[in-house]
Amino acid sequence: MNIEDYRFILKIAEEQNITSASKKLFVAQSSLSQCIQRVEETYGITIFRRTKKGSFLTDEGELFVEYARQILAREQHMKDLFDDMNDLRTGTLRIGTSSLLHSRLCRTWIREFRKRYPLIRLTFSEDNSDVLKQMLEKDELDLALVHEPVMEKELSFRPLFENPLVLVAHKNNPITEKGIYRTGFSHPFIDPHLLENEPFALHYTGAGSKSAVEKFLEEEGITPDVMIQSKNFHSLYLFAELGLASTMLLRTSVDVMGKGAGTEVRTFYLDSEKESFSVAGVAWKKAGYMTKPLKAALELFEELTEST
Repeated sequence: MNIEDYRFILKIAEEQNITSASKKLFVAQSSLSQCIQRVEETYGITIFRRTKKGSFLTDEGELFVEYARQILAREQHMKDLFDDMNDLRTGTLRIGTSSLLHSRLCRTWIREFRKRYPLIRLTFSEDNSDVLKQMLEKDELDLALVHEPVMEKELSFRPLFENPLVLVAHKNNPITEKGIYRTGFSHPFIDPHLLENEPFALHYTGAGSKSAVEKFLEEEGITPDVMIQSKNFHSLYLFAELGLASTMLLRTSVDVMGKGAGTEVRTFYLDSEKESFSVAGVAWKKAGYMTKPLKAALELFEELTEST
Protein backbone atom coordinates (compact mmCIF):
# COMPACT_ATOMS: atom_id res chain seq x y z
CA MET A 1 0.00 0.00 0.00
CA ASN A 2 0.97 3.63 -0.49
CA ILE A 3 -0.56 7.04 0.22
CA GLU A 4 -2.25 7.13 -3.20
CA ASP A 5 -4.33 4.09 -2.22
CA TYR A 6 -6.05 6.20 0.43
CA ARG A 7 -6.76 8.96 -2.08
CA PHE A 8 -8.17 6.50 -4.60
CA ILE A 9 -10.47 4.82 -2.06
CA LEU A 10 -11.81 8.22 -0.92
CA LYS A 11 -12.58 9.26 -4.49
CA ILE A 12 -14.38 5.97 -5.22
CA ALA A 13 -16.39 6.39 -2.01
CA GLU A 14 -17.25 9.96 -3.01
CA GLU A 15 -18.34 9.05 -6.54
CA GLN A 16 -19.91 5.70 -5.53
CA ASN A 17 -18.82 4.52 -8.94
CA ILE A 18 -15.44 3.19 -10.12
CA THR A 19 -15.94 4.43 -13.69
CA SER A 20 -16.68 7.98 -12.54
CA ALA A 21 -13.77 7.94 -10.09
CA SER A 22 -11.47 6.64 -12.83
CA LYS A 23 -12.34 9.59 -15.09
CA LYS A 24 -11.83 12.18 -12.37
CA LEU A 25 -8.57 10.67 -11.18
CA PHE A 26 -7.28 10.01 -14.72
CA VAL A 27 -6.48 6.47 -13.58
CA ALA A 28 -7.43 3.22 -15.32
CA GLN A 29 -10.40 1.34 -13.85
CA SER A 30 -8.25 -1.76 -13.57
CA SER A 31 -5.78 0.15 -11.38
CA LEU A 32 -8.62 1.23 -9.07
CA SER A 33 -9.93 -2.34 -8.86
CA GLN A 34 -6.42 -3.54 -7.95
CA CYS A 35 -6.20 -0.78 -5.35
CA ILE A 36 -9.44 -1.93 -3.69
CA GLN A 37 -8.26 -5.55 -3.70
CA ARG A 38 -4.86 -4.59 -2.26
CA VAL A 39 -6.33 -2.54 0.57
CA GLU A 40 -9.00 -5.12 1.41
CA GLU A 41 -6.39 -7.89 1.54
CA THR A 42 -4.04 -5.77 3.66
CA TYR A 43 -6.64 -5.10 6.34
CA GLY A 44 -8.76 -8.24 5.90
CA ILE A 45 -11.93 -6.23 5.31
CA THR A 46 -14.51 -5.53 2.61
CA ILE A 47 -14.63 -1.80 1.81
CA PHE A 48 -17.26 -1.66 -0.91
CA ARG A 49 -20.54 -3.40 -1.56
CA ARG A 50 -20.75 -3.62 -5.34
CA THR A 51 -24.16 -3.46 -7.05
CA LYS A 52 -25.42 -2.63 -10.53
CA LYS A 53 -26.08 0.91 -9.28
CA GLY A 54 -22.57 1.48 -8.00
CA SER A 55 -20.04 0.83 -5.25
CA PHE A 56 -21.23 1.63 -1.73
CA LEU A 57 -19.32 1.63 1.55
CA THR A 58 -19.79 -1.22 4.00
CA ASP A 59 -19.62 -0.55 7.76
CA GLU A 60 -15.94 -1.49 7.61
CA GLY A 61 -15.55 0.82 4.61
CA GLU A 62 -17.09 3.75 6.48
CA LEU A 63 -14.53 3.30 9.26
CA PHE A 64 -11.67 2.95 6.78
CA VAL A 65 -12.69 6.17 4.98
CA GLU A 66 -12.83 8.06 8.29
CA TYR A 67 -9.27 7.05 9.15
CA ALA A 68 -8.07 7.55 5.56
CA ARG A 69 -9.15 11.19 5.70
CA GLN A 70 -7.21 11.66 8.94
CA ILE A 71 -4.11 10.02 7.45
CA LEU A 72 -4.21 12.24 4.35
CA ALA A 73 -4.78 15.33 6.48
CA ARG A 74 -1.77 14.48 8.62
CA GLU A 75 0.33 13.88 5.53
CA GLN A 76 -0.73 17.27 4.13
CA HIS A 77 0.11 18.95 7.43
CA MET A 78 3.56 17.33 7.39
CA LYS A 79 4.18 18.62 3.88
CA ASP A 80 3.03 22.08 4.95
CA LEU A 81 5.44 22.06 7.88
CA PHE A 82 8.36 21.29 5.60
CA ASP A 83 7.18 23.84 3.05
CA ASP A 84 7.10 26.47 5.77
CA MET A 85 10.73 25.74 6.55
CA ASN A 86 11.48 27.23 3.13
CA ASP A 87 9.87 30.53 4.25
CA LEU A 88 7.20 30.76 1.56
CA ARG A 89 9.60 29.79 -1.22
CA THR A 90 7.33 26.85 -1.98
CA GLY A 91 3.96 25.44 -0.96
CA THR A 92 0.37 25.16 -2.09
CA LEU A 93 -2.76 27.10 -1.10
CA ARG A 94 -6.02 25.29 -1.84
CA ILE A 95 -8.84 27.80 -2.36
CA GLY A 96 -12.57 27.18 -2.64
CA THR A 97 -14.68 29.76 -4.43
CA SER A 98 -17.91 30.46 -6.27
CA SER A 99 -18.96 33.62 -8.09
CA LEU A 100 -17.09 35.56 -5.39
CA LEU A 101 -13.95 34.89 -7.39
CA HIS A 102 -15.18 37.58 -9.80
CA SER A 103 -15.51 40.29 -7.14
CA ARG A 104 -13.11 43.22 -7.37
CA LEU A 105 -11.60 42.39 -3.97
CA CYS A 106 -10.84 38.76 -4.87
CA ARG A 107 -9.36 39.65 -8.25
CA THR A 108 -7.13 42.21 -6.52
CA TRP A 109 -6.18 39.64 -3.88
CA ILE A 110 -5.11 37.06 -6.48
CA ARG A 111 -2.99 39.57 -8.40
CA GLU A 112 -1.29 40.87 -5.24
CA PHE A 113 -0.74 37.41 -3.74
CA ARG A 114 0.89 36.18 -6.96
CA LYS A 115 3.06 39.28 -7.00
CA ARG A 116 4.26 38.80 -3.40
CA TYR A 117 4.52 35.01 -3.38
CA PRO A 118 5.14 33.93 -6.98
CA LEU A 119 6.33 30.44 -5.99
CA ILE A 120 3.23 29.56 -3.95
CA ARG A 121 0.97 27.36 -6.07
CA LEU A 122 -2.71 28.35 -6.00
CA THR A 123 -5.36 25.72 -6.73
CA PHE A 124 -9.07 26.50 -7.03
CA SER A 125 -12.24 24.44 -6.49
CA GLU A 126 -15.57 25.94 -7.53
CA ASP A 127 -18.87 25.09 -5.84
CA ASN A 128 -21.61 26.60 -3.68
CA SER A 129 -21.00 27.81 -0.12
CA ASP A 130 -22.39 24.71 1.60
CA VAL A 131 -20.17 22.32 -0.36
CA LEU A 132 -17.10 24.50 0.15
CA LYS A 133 -17.65 24.54 3.93
CA GLN A 134 -17.88 20.74 3.90
CA MET A 135 -14.61 20.58 1.97
CA LEU A 136 -12.95 22.77 4.61
CA GLU A 137 -14.14 20.44 7.36
CA LYS A 138 -12.68 17.46 5.48
CA ASP A 139 -9.30 19.24 5.05
CA GLU A 140 -9.76 19.31 1.29
CA LEU A 141 -9.30 23.11 1.22
CA ASP A 142 -7.18 25.63 3.12
CA LEU A 143 -9.61 28.52 2.77
CA ALA A 144 -12.90 29.24 1.04
CA LEU A 145 -14.69 32.35 -0.16
CA VAL A 146 -18.25 31.88 1.07
CA HIS A 147 -21.35 33.73 2.20
CA GLU A 148 -22.87 33.88 5.65
CA PRO A 149 -24.15 32.10 7.60
CA VAL A 150 -21.14 30.06 8.72
CA MET A 151 -22.54 28.07 11.65
CA GLU A 152 -20.03 25.22 11.65
CA LYS A 153 -18.14 25.16 14.97
CA GLU A 154 -14.99 23.86 13.26
CA LEU A 155 -14.71 26.91 11.00
CA SER A 156 -13.57 30.50 11.46
CA PHE A 157 -15.10 33.26 9.31
CA ARG A 158 -13.86 36.76 8.52
CA PRO A 159 -16.31 39.13 6.75
CA LEU A 160 -14.94 40.88 3.68
CA PHE A 161 -17.74 42.83 2.01
CA GLU A 162 -21.49 43.12 1.49
CA ASN A 163 -22.64 41.48 -1.75
CA PRO A 164 -25.96 43.11 -2.78
CA LEU A 165 -28.90 41.26 -4.26
CA VAL A 166 -30.06 42.40 -7.69
CA LEU A 167 -33.14 41.63 -9.72
CA VAL A 168 -32.61 40.33 -13.26
CA ALA A 169 -35.62 40.57 -15.59
CA HIS A 170 -36.25 40.29 -19.32
CA LYS A 171 -36.16 43.62 -21.14
CA ASN A 172 -39.81 43.26 -22.24
CA ASN A 173 -41.09 42.63 -18.73
CA PRO A 174 -43.41 45.57 -17.81
CA ILE A 175 -41.72 46.02 -14.41
CA THR A 176 -38.49 47.09 -16.13
CA GLU A 177 -40.19 50.40 -17.01
CA LYS A 178 -40.57 51.23 -13.33
CA GLY A 179 -36.90 51.40 -12.40
CA ILE A 180 -35.57 54.63 -10.87
CA TYR A 181 -32.01 55.79 -11.52
CA ARG A 182 -29.96 57.34 -8.72
CA THR A 183 -26.72 59.23 -8.93
CA GLY A 184 -23.66 57.11 -8.29
CA PHE A 185 -25.29 53.73 -8.92
CA SER A 186 -24.67 51.53 -11.95
CA HIS A 187 -28.19 50.05 -11.98
CA PRO A 188 -31.65 51.58 -11.40
CA PHE A 189 -33.66 50.75 -8.28
CA ILE A 190 -37.01 48.98 -8.23
CA ASP A 191 -39.76 48.58 -5.63
CA PRO A 192 -39.56 44.91 -4.53
CA HIS A 193 -43.33 44.75 -3.98
CA LEU A 194 -43.76 44.87 -7.76
CA LEU A 195 -42.45 41.28 -7.66
CA GLU A 196 -45.45 39.93 -5.72
CA ASN A 197 -47.01 38.09 -8.67
CA GLU A 198 -43.87 37.82 -10.75
CA PRO A 199 -42.85 34.34 -12.05
CA PHE A 200 -39.56 33.59 -10.33
CA ALA A 201 -36.51 31.36 -10.75
CA LEU A 202 -34.51 30.80 -7.56
CA HIS A 203 -31.58 28.83 -6.23
CA TYR A 204 -31.84 25.51 -4.48
CA THR A 205 -30.41 25.33 -0.95
CA GLY A 206 -26.64 25.67 -0.79
CA ALA A 207 -26.00 28.75 -2.90
CA GLY A 208 -24.83 31.96 -1.26
CA SER A 209 -27.87 33.89 -2.47
CA LYS A 210 -30.45 31.37 -1.24
CA SER A 211 -30.65 32.42 2.42
CA ALA A 212 -30.24 36.12 1.57
CA VAL A 213 -33.14 36.03 -0.92
CA GLU A 214 -35.41 34.07 1.42
CA LYS A 215 -34.68 36.42 4.33
CA PHE A 216 -35.30 39.52 2.22
CA LEU A 217 -38.58 38.29 0.76
CA GLU A 218 -39.83 37.18 4.17
CA GLU A 219 -39.03 40.54 5.77
CA GLU A 220 -40.75 42.36 2.92
CA GLY A 221 -43.78 40.08 3.20
CA ILE A 222 -43.44 38.99 -0.43
CA THR A 223 -44.42 35.49 -1.54
CA PRO A 224 -42.83 34.85 -4.94
CA ASP A 225 -44.38 32.61 -7.56
CA VAL A 226 -41.41 30.24 -7.81
CA MET A 227 -41.71 28.38 -11.11
CA ILE A 228 -38.11 27.22 -11.57
CA GLN A 229 -35.30 26.19 -9.22
CA SER A 230 -31.70 25.57 -10.18
CA LYS A 231 -28.31 24.92 -8.57
CA ASN A 232 -26.58 27.06 -11.18
CA PHE A 233 -26.73 30.85 -11.33
CA HIS A 234 -25.89 30.72 -15.05
CA SER A 235 -29.16 28.83 -15.57
CA LEU A 236 -31.12 31.33 -13.49
CA TYR A 237 -29.70 34.16 -15.57
CA LEU A 238 -30.56 32.25 -18.75
CA PHE A 239 -34.19 31.85 -17.63
CA ALA A 240 -34.40 35.64 -17.30
CA GLU A 241 -32.77 36.12 -20.72
CA LEU A 242 -35.36 33.82 -22.27
CA GLY A 243 -38.20 35.65 -20.55
CA LEU A 244 -39.32 32.55 -18.65
CA ALA A 245 -38.97 34.10 -15.19
CA SER A 246 -37.22 36.87 -13.30
CA THR A 247 -34.56 36.03 -10.74
CA MET A 248 -32.61 37.47 -7.83
CA LEU A 249 -28.86 36.97 -7.84
CA LEU A 250 -25.90 38.34 -5.96
CA ARG A 251 -24.13 41.12 -7.80
CA THR A 252 -20.94 39.07 -8.17
CA SER A 253 -22.95 36.42 -10.05
CA VAL A 254 -24.34 39.04 -12.41
CA ASP A 255 -20.81 40.41 -12.91
CA VAL A 256 -19.79 36.97 -14.19
CA MET A 257 -22.51 37.23 -16.82
CA GLY A 258 -21.32 40.59 -18.08
CA LYS A 259 -22.49 42.97 -15.36
CA GLY A 260 -26.08 42.73 -16.52
CA ALA A 261 -25.17 44.35 -19.82
CA GLY A 262 -26.82 41.69 -21.94
CA THR A 263 -29.27 43.09 -24.48
CA GLU A 264 -32.06 40.74 -23.38
CA VAL A 265 -32.11 41.55 -19.65
CA ARG A 266 -32.29 44.50 -17.31
CA THR A 267 -30.70 44.54 -13.85
CA PHE A 268 -31.99 46.43 -10.79
CA TYR A 269 -31.03 47.12 -7.20
CA LEU A 270 -33.82 46.60 -4.67
CA ASP A 271 -35.36 49.80 -3.28
CA SER A 272 -35.86 48.75 0.33
CA GLU A 273 -34.82 49.58 3.89
CA LYS A 274 -34.57 45.85 4.58
CA GLU A 275 -31.26 44.01 4.38
CA SER A 276 -30.88 43.21 0.68
CA PHE A 277 -27.39 41.77 0.63
CA SER A 278 -25.33 38.79 1.74
CA VAL A 279 -22.11 39.13 3.71
CA ALA A 280 -19.24 37.55 1.82
CA GLY A 281 -16.06 36.49 3.54
CA VAL A 282 -13.24 34.01 3.91
CA ALA A 283 -13.54 30.82 6.00
CA TRP A 284 -10.91 28.38 7.22
CA LYS A 285 -10.66 25.49 9.66
CA LYS A 286 -9.90 26.41 13.27
CA ALA A 287 -8.17 23.22 14.34
CA GLY A 288 -4.81 22.06 13.09
CA TYR A 289 -1.64 23.76 11.97
CA MET A 290 -2.01 27.10 10.18
CA THR A 291 0.46 27.12 7.33
CA LYS A 292 2.45 30.18 6.33
CA PRO A 293 0.68 30.43 2.94
CA LEU A 294 -2.69 30.46 4.76
CA LYS A 295 -1.48 33.08 7.25
CA ALA A 296 -0.18 35.21 4.39
CA ALA A 297 -3.48 34.84 2.52
CA LEU A 298 -5.57 35.93 5.51
CA GLU A 299 -3.26 38.84 6.29
CA LEU A 300 -3.53 40.06 2.69
CA PHE A 301 -7.34 39.86 2.78
CA GLU A 302 -7.33 41.90 5.99
CA GLU A 303 -4.94 44.45 4.47
CA LEU A 304 -7.07 44.88 1.36
CA THR A 305 -10.37 45.22 3.25
CA GLU A 306 -8.87 47.86 5.55
CA SER A 307 -7.66 49.88 2.54
CA THR A 308 -11.09 49.95 0.83
